[in-house]
Amino acid sequence: MISLVKLRDYQSPNVIDDNLKVSFRGFVGMDAGLDELRIKSVIFVLEIFLDCHDKRLSYLDFNRNLNSMFSDFAAFLYTEFNFSLSYKYSVIHYLKKILRLFCENEGFNEPHIVTCENKNISKNIVDSINNYNPSTQNISTLKYYHGWFTLSSDGKHVKLYLQNFYLKFGTDLTNKVSKAMADLFIRYPYSTAKYKAKVFSQVLSVLTKTLDNSDDFYSAGESIRVNKYVENIFLILKVNCKINNGNLPYFYKQWQSTVKLIQDIFIHSKLWGQPLYELFSPDFKQSDSNFKTHRKLINGQLTTNKLITNIPLHISDSKAIAILIKNISDDVDYVVKSCEQVIDSIMEKFRLRNDLAKSGIARGFNLNRQKTSEYIDMSIPENQCSTWNKWGYEISDSKKNHKSFLYIGVTARDFVHKYSIVQSGMLYPFLYLIVNEHPEITNSWLENFQLYDKNGNKSGFIESANSFIAVGYKLRKGSKNAEQKIVLTDKSKYLFECLELLTRQAREYMKKNNNKDYKYLLLSSDKLSNPKRLKNILTQSVLTSSELNKTLELNRSLLNNSDILNNLSVNKFRASRAILIYIKTNSLQAVSEALGHTRPCPKLLSRYLPTPILTYLQDRWIRVFQYAIIFEAMKDSTYLANIINFSKNDLDEFLSNHKLKLFSKHAVDGNFTNLDIHDVLGENIDDKYKLIIPMSTTLYSILSCIIDLVESEEQETRKPSDTTIEWYETAKFVVKTLDESLKRTSDPEILSIINHTYNKEPVLKRLKEVIYEV
Repeated sequence: MISLVKLRDYQSPNVIDDNLKVSFRGFVGMDAGLDELRIKSVIFVLEIFLDCHDKRLSYLDFNRNLNSMFSDFAAFLYTEFNFSLSYKYSVIHYLKKILRLFCENEGFNEPHIVTCENKNISKNIVDSINNYNPSTQNISTLKYYHGWFTLSSDGKHVKLYLQNFYLKFGTDLTNKVSKAMADLFIRYPYSTAKYKAKVFSQVLSVLTKTLDNSDDFYSAGESIRVNKYVENIFLILKVNCKINNGNLPYFYKQWQSTVKLIQDIFIHSKLWGQPLYELFSPDFKQSDSNFKTHRKLINGQLTTNKLITNIPLHISDSKAIAILIKNISDDVDYVVKSCEQVIDSIMEKFRLRNDLAKSGIARGFNLNRQKTSEYIDMSIPENQCSTWNKWGYEISDSKKNHKSFLYIGVTARDFVHKYSIVQSGMLYPFLYLIVNEHPEITNSWLENFQLYDKNGNKSGFIESANSFIAVGYKLRKGSKNAEQKIVLTDKSKYLFECLELLTRQAREYMKKNNNKDYKYLLLSSDKLSNPKRLKNILTQSVLTSSELNKTLELNRSLLNNSDILNNLSVNKFRASRAILIYIKTNSLQAVSEALGHTRPCPKLLSRYLPTPILTYLQDRWIRVFQYAIIFEAMKDSTYLANIINFSKNDLDEFLSNHKLKLFSKHAVDGNFTNLDIHDVLGENIDDKYKLIIPMSTTLYSILSCIIDLVESEEQETRKPSDTTIEWYETAKFVVKTLDESLKRTSDPEILSIINHTYNKEPVLKRLKEVIYEV
């Protein structure tokens, strides 16, 4: 059917004489409700009717009887448009006014238009529908106004924006393109397919403006021409972006998706030929390109708020940067502590409500009259809590007033905060702490996390070997890689359990009322209204009445970043955690693993930190590494402090992260009892826990000598150094592993290493000089 939303993309067909249109539009303000927009929309509906029946309307037509045509118009309106009954009524109502004013002004007899009703289909309309002959319709034109749609993978209709393409290139080519788009979009969920269709509509628009017919379309797509034509599409769209003051970086990023769509829809379907070389898809290049958005001026300094901490875009002083890095850590710690404080308060109030409810009496749904035996004193908090726990959201269904039914002397907002009745703002402190524990969890993962599958079976958590795994989905990673399993810590397990408890009453109500959203973890309500799924995680600043906002606001003057509340969101908090991981490890690999990325992204950090700060961090770690080498060489020298001009904390941090340490209990004792958790995760244990040590005859000789010296009788009088003990553990592990390997298989390489071991005496003599403490 034809919808009002679809008609926004259509131009008015040329079926009413221009002079007649001018006359109709001249009646603006001459009768109640006849404004310019109303007249235009009513005339547009009439034009669609005329176009679908190959008719035109002119001045001369009013000299003949038009009753039959307007009767057909009413039938067409009620059968082919999916307007509401009240909107259809208004179309008929205002068309009558327009025609009455026109006929009075021009001296014509007013044509009869059937009467209709505002909320029902009148008998006159039914008669018009019965007398209407649909065979008079032009099917192709009607199809044009119905529009072109296809199904997404989740069964929803996706608009294809082919109306102007059809007008230019005709039915045959439009059907081929429509099929190619349908074959592609059926693979994606509605939101993704809708986005792709909207992006591709820009290509369709360029085609209709630059090509004259289907022959031109096929010619432009020939292998020898397609690269050049795609470049022209790019240039046209780029110029349009500039003219409309669009976001060029975003345009370049979107163009990559556009090129992929051209390949999938035109080239893979063989409507166009294979290009001779890769289609044009350049990267956008500019200085400081990552900070064109999220910018603001603070105390005359340009900053970015892509993290929860304001980051100056132009900063070079190393001391200032060091302080800034500390501020990021302080801000994250402050948010974590505030969330912990709020969660303790929320759960304490939740437990209070349930304790009070156990000792209270719930009132019935009937009138609670004081003189009756069923009377319950609702001024008592125990009875209020008991009544809410019993009836809950059913109070809204009965259209009773919450305040009077529960007899609460405060506002509904105060009541829900007093007893922790779940609200959207109440969920956020839990989300921040979950992300703090597991930075790989994203907004999308949380928004789509389900406690139950489509059959009503529990599905969100897996328990194995005293561990819990949360199974969620990152939809952006595609269907194959979307599933993401998170091994919960004790703290994150507690947070998930709290969320389930807080939302349980809402979930039971939604399940009872056949609301399929009950299966999602994140449910909330507004005050005491009926609960619903939390589909979009918002920025913290908009949750003005939440307890977390009040807590953050209360103490933010103590922070260097007094703007933290305005900056705070789950996404920015996650990004701040990633930056802290990088500051601690200087490892992009570590950051990528923490964020759950499939591979490291070199551009990841530059999205959040300006170049001077990244350079500072990299230089800092290079200096630490250099000083670590000097430290190892000079650690026993009295001149060490003079040589190293570096913070002992920085040095200790580096050594604790990077120096060779004792093996874990797993490696020394062979204790793998807890590793069955990774079987559940579907990981290959052998690959994940494989230790690779490059081995040679020389290295094997040295390791053997270390073992001999540490286990010799001399150690009773001379104590080996800590470094020697660390290498001793490594040597024992390597030598034992090689010996065990020889028992299982006679590997020629291992045999060669062991059999060709050098004479140990010179090595032992040299090592004796360095392995013992002075």
